[in-house]
Amino acid sequence: MKEVPYMIKSIRNLLLILLIILALFVMNTLAKIILPLVVAIMFVLLYEPIFSFLHKRKIPVILITPILAVSTIILLFFIIQIFVDSTQTIYHDRVILGQLLYQKILSILNYIGSITPLKLDATFLESWIDNIFSEATLSSFGKSSISALSSFGSSFFMFSLYFLILLFSMPGYDNYIKYIAGKDKGFLLNSKHIQKSIVSYMTVKFFVSLVTGTIALLVCLIFGVNYAIFWGFVTFLLNFIPTIGSIIATILPTLMAFVQFESLFKIFLFLSILFGVQLAIGQIIEPKIMGNRLQLNTVTIIFGLVFWSFIWGIAGAFLSVPLLVILKIFLQNNDSFVFMSRIMGRPGKHGLIG
Repeated sequence: MKEVPYMIKSIRNLLLILLIILALFVMNTLAKIILPLVVAIMFVLLYEPIFSFLHKRKIPVILITPILAVSTIILLFFIIQIFVDSTQTIYHDRVILGQLLYQKILSILNYIGSITPLKLDATFLESWIDNIFSEATLSSFGKSSISALSSFGSSFFMFSLYFLILLFSMPGYDNYIKYIAGKDKGFLLNSKHIQKSIVSYMTVKFFVSLVTGTIALLVCLIFGVNYAIFWGFVTFLLNFIPTIGSIIATILPTLMAFVQFESLFKIFLFLSILFGVQLAIGQIIEPKIMGNRLQLNTVTIIFGLVFWSFIWGIAGAFLSVPLLVILKIFLQNNDSFVFMSRIMGRPGKHGLIG
């Protein structure tokens, strides 16, 4: 008789796995509709602590929601403006940047040729740089950007719609969960624990990324690197992409410093500081704040990065770790899938697994 409940449990788990596979197929097929919803949910999770704080101060909900909605629109407008202004400036400076890059690489090739018997031809280098900074290449990039912006426009409309609906429904969330739970206090406590963990992770990740981007901005300003605001914001965004994002966020401003500065020591110092900041925050400070329970192992991160990039492209790469952590939280609160949560985690103190 004991085999019957076991079989029912196995069938239920199998059906759940099939449902997940079906859901992923739908998410890939309907990405233009579902992706804005996921991003809207992420924003609402970030605003939940602010909403709760203002609500406890007896500020009417009818005032809180418009304030958060308007602040979000202003923030996104500011972000878009940074990208547009920086892109326009880089486009106008393309010839100078190309010449500086060519001269720097040529001087390195000449130095290598002076200390070794190698004879390096710079003709290919010159044609390669000219091709990158040519009018045709940038024009093609511009057309691709316009196409991407038009796609972004429709996605932004969907995001705004989802965001406003979720924001206005936030005050009734707790009552809705209580209604679903009924007399099941375990379900209610579990739901609150999952919600608290997700909100905690999203809040910490956002502010850690903000601090990293701000420090990168200040470092660029101190060293006098061009487009400092742009590099700071790029660092903030790329911090959401594990490992690869931190590497790219260090390389891009360093290339700008390489083009600008003559002193190799200054370039190396700039690179060392940026790398040190990424290492300290990403490997020491963030794990300490997050705690081992919300940490993911390297294999899971790489797999998630590849998988979500395949499902949703660049947006999937940015959302990969938050989505994996949310999945891990759900799994570790389900007795049938705790082992999967442990597989995703990493060993902590005394051999414990998060």
